[in-house]
Amino acid sequence: MTTLPLDTVCSGLAFPECPRWHDGSLWFSDVYANDVYRLDPATGSSEVVAHIDGHPAGLGFLPDGRLLIAVGHTRTVMRRESDGMLTLHADLSGLATWHLNDMYVDGAGRAYVGNYGDGSAPPDPITPAVLTLVGPDGTVRAVADDLLFANGMVATADGRTLVVAETRAIPGRLTAFTVGDDGSLADRRTLIEFDRSVFPDGSPSTATTPSGSRRRSATR
Repeated sequence: MTTLPLDTVCSGLAFPECPRWHDGSLWFSDVYANDVYRLDPATGSSEVVAHIDGHPAGLGFLPDGRLLIAVGHTRTVMRRESDGMLTLHADLSGLATWHLNDMYVDGAGRAYVGNYGDGSAPPDPITPAVLTLVGPDGTVRAVADDLLFANGMVATADGRTLVVAETRAIPGRLTAFTVGDDGSLADRRTLIEFDRSVFPDGSPSTATTPSGSRRRSATR
């Protein structure tokens, strides 16, 4: 096995999560520090672009480049305007039964947002939860239910299939949906099922064991 060198590009982070590549930069949430970062890989410089009490989580971008931030504890999606000001984009508290988690925003500005379901931890069973769709105008509706800790999400290149990592399913799995013209989801099916020792997390292209709240550094 080839061992690749690792370079530290950002340190002093509390719990970096939900990375997104946009406009030549890496954007991510430092959940327990309540900060959202933008990292320029060309210079190695980083900046806090938003500070949000309530644990920022999933990130995504509207077609005009404005940043959307899923805020875990308040169960809201905030929008960062071009001048850096934060405003409420959507309130998901009527649908999300626990903290918001990861989010995927498609090319039309529709945001798919998962939530934990409840505050339990393995090996206790988890409460199934809905997957919520937030329209570009902030309207909210449930588009799938009975998800077991919806985590990292991604769409295929044609935008017609959404893949969701269900971290707390037993065994863990990647679940696929066919995406309708209005963003609705249908034809639910299991794409990949993992060994019981694997908890798919983050990007559905990988499967990792959930990590604790230890202090970490971002590396490349």
